[in-house]
Amino acid sequence: MKLWSVVILIVFVGSLSFGQLFDSVDDKTSNFMSEMLLQILSEINCTTVNLNMRSPNGLCESFASTFLSMYNGSVKINSKSFNKSDTVIMILDWHRTQSMTYDHLKGIRMLVLIACMTDTPHIRLLIPDSLTKSIITKIAFITMVQSDIPNIADINITFLERIKTRNCEILNTNIIPLNQTLSYGSTIINSSVGHLSKNFQGCSMDVGIVLLAPFTVLSRKHGSAKYSGLEVDLLKVIANYFNFKIRFTPPPNGMQWGELRENGSTGLMGMIQNENVDFAVGSIGRSLARNTMLQAGVGNFYDQGIFAVPPGIPYTPMEKLTMPATTNTWVFVMVSFIIFSLLFSIDINEQFLRIQFDKRETLFTYAWSILMGGVMHKTPVSFFKRYLLIGWLTGTLILRNAYQAILFNNLRRGIEFEPFLTPAEIDKAGLYYYMYNISQRFFIRNPHILKRSVIVKDNISLPGVLENIADNKLKAAFPLPKSNVAFFNKQRVFRSKVHVTQYVIETYEVAIHYPKGSPLAELFGAVISRVRAGGLHEYWIRQYQGPKQEPSKEPKQLSVHSLMGVFTIYAILCACSCISFITEMIAGKNKRLI
Repeated sequence: MKLWSVVILIVFVGSLSFGQLFDSVDDKTSNFMSEMLLQILSEINCTTVNLNMRSPNGLCESFASTFLSMYNGSVKINSKSFNKSDTVIMILDWHRTQSMTYDHLKGIRMLVLIACMTDTPHIRLLIPDSLTKSIITKIAFITMVQSDIPNIADINITFLERIKTRNCEILNTNIIPLNQTLSYGSTIINSSVGHLSKNFQGCSMDVGIVLLAPFTVLSRKHGSAKYSGLEVDLLKVIANYFNFKIRFTPPPNGMQWGELRENGSTGLMGMIQNENVDFAVGSIGRSLARNTMLQAGVGNFYDQGIFAVPPGIPYTPMEKLTMPATTNTWVFVMVSFIIFSLLFSIDINEQFLRIQFDKRETLFTYAWSILMGGVMHKTPVSFFKRYLLIGWLTGTLILRNAYQAILFNNLRRGIEFEPFLTPAEIDKAGLYYYMYNISQRFFIRNPHILKRSVIVKDNISLPGVLENIADNKLKAAFPLPKSNVAFFNKQRVFRSKVHVTQYVIETYEVAIHYPKGSPLAELFGAVISRVRAGGLHEYWIRQYQGPKQEPSKEPKQLSVHSLMGVFTIYAILCACSCISFITEMIAGKNKRLI
């Protein structure tokens, strides 16, 4: 593993007399040490080097000057503030390395500790206890002893990697002996610890979890609970690779994700921040706040946030008849039919091009009947008959047949509801926005949605809410991951489904989240990347969501209910005819009496 979250490099320069400090060999030693350090720094991604000089030793001062002249990156001298991606180089004497504590360096990219010696005591090839007991997880202990032979230096490097969790610990040691001839320049140093053991010996790791299918699913059989889901399957692969057991721990008091604050976070966020768990899963999306106060791992799944909505507002019988055209289209058709009817009902003087209403050859009702598809018994005789014929063909054949075809297609497809595709349509239908407290951050720029929002409790039964939405019992829009709605609809084979909007709230990346500075993020990241590269996550998605649901193309059988709008219009016209007939009878009887 080449990218180290924290590395300790301890360089011991030993067995040098005071008279040798100003020899030319010292310059060669400084050059070699600087080149070796530059090689190690090149294997990590550090933004800034912090140099702390706390040794009066002349050789160390010479090394510091040589290194600064060779390093081209950003350097801070004797700084006390460190960032996560910084490298800290500390130059100390031997006695200070034993008494100093290093907990304040937690989270830095790399620590280079150079221990200088001017006398010749017995050099211990062991890492000081103050380092092994600290929170620093990776150490490279380098001893460099100037040989009695000119231009020769004996170098021994001991790499130590320690990964510690709440209940588990991995400790790996690798010793690399080197014999370096200073006059021939430096050799290539590989700061990797080699094939390190990644076996946690079957210990248990505490994993925080909240339920949100298909990422995390809880099933109960015969009184026992079993977790499954996309992220759970991924954890099983990781646990099998590193040989540890998973112990799931849900948030207390039935809470879900909770709120993330700088201090006093609640729910699952609080468990991660307070290091009550080693890591956590449950459709946790990467965000700037979480990446700042927690540590997000490599993204494992991608998802979209959408609104889960009811099937729609049921169409009335009359609305089904008007579905093939918009309101403006219907106005245009009605006006066109009236104009064509008037043209059929009047005559035009060919000489003066004047309309003569008193020479009507066709009744208005007869013309209207022709335009609605009736038979034309008598064609116009005026000079504009070709135009009337074109209008008749347009009004009768094109518009009527197109309307009938679209209406028939809609009725055979069984379109029963007006769908909600955008937030504007949701607002128009008067739906409320049900959401978890954590979802409010998506609508900061949409205050009208927050005004109509209803914050649900964390322990609410989400499947129960979705079931009411699918059955049109709950007129609400619920922001949820798109995969969650797909998983729910897969369970309702022959029942009504929850619909989704075309409006996408956000596309986010699901990732395992760890406490700040956890070494597990980098350790697990390599395995997750291999899983994604192999396409295993796509296989899991198909298992839990099923194939993409396409609208059924099989035509539905028409019923009397499908034509209820036609019967309604027919009944209204029949009623109007009866009323007109009775009115004429009464008016004629009264006229005879007069």
